[in-house]
Amino acid sequence: MQAGGATTGELANANLTLPATPPGWERLDIYRRNIVCLTAQGLTNAQIGEKLCKSEKTITNRKTDIIAELGLTNASWHCLTDFVATHRVFLRQQPVLADKK
Repeated sequence: MQAGGATTGELANANLTLPATPPGWERLDIYRRNIVCLTAQGLTNAQIGEKLCKSEKTITNRKTDIIAELGLTNASWHCLTDFVATHRVFLRQQPVLADKK
């Protein structure tokens, strides 16, 4: 028996699906993916900058780039916030890796 009373067989037969890869995700390099994932974790631009050893201004500028690279039509912060909210489950499962550039 597993947690919640389900057997191992029942869990194996459950219709579980992984979250879909967000549209445009493949166009982002690791650095920009890190920014999106850290945004999904609720970090501010200043906190993201500190974590990635970049200035807050650099993170702000990269977010503008990310909006364009994702093909978001409304080039505002709200569209990036909506993107993160829509794909939060996927983004939180992504490892935040060091930029190897």
